[in-house]
Amino acid sequence: MIEITDKISPDDLIMIKSHLIEYNEKFMNPDFRELGVYARADNGELLAGLIGKTAWGYLEINLLWVSDKMRGCGVGSQLLQAAENEGIKRGCKYALVDTFSFQAKGFYIKHGYSIFGEIDDYHDGHTRYYLRKDIQ
Repeated sequence: MIEITDKISPDDLIMIKSHLIEYNEKFMNPDFRELGVYARADNGELLAGLIGKTAWGYLEINLLWVSDKMRGCGVGSQLLQAAENEGIKRGCKYALVDTFSFQAKGFYIKHGYSIFGEIDDYHDGHTRYYLRKDIQ
């Protein structure tokens, strides 16, 4: 039976990830580690955050968000630098990220990332960029 849903259960996600990691471990060293880097106000309010993971010598940045009131204050750069530093501590040699033409391509290029791939007209005329940086 095939099931299609737009409501992915946490249990199903855990199951699929764990089986995929188990399979991959047959071929590569299992060194997956989640990574969260956050900027919070004194009252605990989340002002900005970066979510990613490290594995197989790569820091992969999945999400980077900065609240409107913190944009332009350097907090995004601080989060990125902290994530790269942690990646280096974890043995990473490279960092990977993807972004859209309406998002942060210039931000990543400013921080030493280079475009290695792109998909034009990904949606409504926007381009999706894939960037990489040597961090070692």
